[in-house]
Parts: sequence; structure tokens; C-alpha cells
Amino acid sequence: MRISIKAALAGLFALLTIIIAAESALTLVKLSAIRHSATEVAGNWLPSVQTLGELKAGVDSARIRQYRLVAATRDAQQLATHRKQYLDASTTVADVRKRYQTLISSPEERWPAAGFTDTLFRCEGEAGGAPCSVASSDVSSRSRRFD
Repeated sequence: MRISIKAALAGLFALLTIIIAAESALTLVKLSAIRHSATEVAGNWLPSVQTLGELKAGVDSARIRQYRLVAATRDAQQLATHRKQYLDASTTVADVRKRYQTLISSPEERWPAAGFTDTLFRCEGEAGGAPCSVASSDVSSRSRRFD
């Protein structure tokens, strides 16, 4: 029994239609997964990354003010000004850090954040809340705390 050209063409056309429909369904499933990933990045990761940028800038600012405090002259007014600037920068970092803690969503983020919290401004705890014993008038003794 021979298949006519008309039947062969109709069969091939039907086969191609089924293949195209299957590929379209697979494409829709993959696009849905891509949309989900993009939504997760935009809704979860991007705010975390932006907040981490703010945190990095705040830590840089606090470290600069901390250096100014350590290297400050013995002038009491200048020392008080640098101390206030440092404490303001430290408060800003603490606020941003608290905001970032609420954005942590995965264990991969949680572990480095815990290490960061443990080491950031560690000397404040040693000095009883004072930023690395700024009450000392000896600049060399203050700078040894940062080594």
C-alpha cells in the first residue's frame, strides 16, 4: 500500500504543528521561570544590594571619621567635633545595618552578615561604648588600638 503525496504532506504538516506546539509550550514554561527569577532579583536581591552599597559607604565614612578622631590634635574642641562626627557616622551605619538585617533572605547572605556584625566596630565594646578609647590624650596609644 502506497501513501499518496497528499496524505504524506498532511501527516508531515500535522507532525510539524505538534512539534511547534510542544516547543511553544516549553518556551512558555521557561519564560515563566525566567520571569520568576527576574521578579525575585528585582524584589529581593536588588534592595539588598542597594542597602549593602549604603552600608559600605557608611562604613567608609565611619572609618574616615575614626581615623580623624585617632589622628586629631590635642585641641579639645576639635577632638569633640571629630568624636561627634564619628558617633553620628556609627549611628548611621547601625541604622543601615538594622535595615539590611530585615532584607536577608538566604543562608548564603546570613553567614557573612553575622561575621560583619561581629567585627564591625569591635573596639567599641572593648572601650565600653567609647570609640576606641578616644578619651586618651596620647595619639600613639590611640593608634595602637587599630593595629
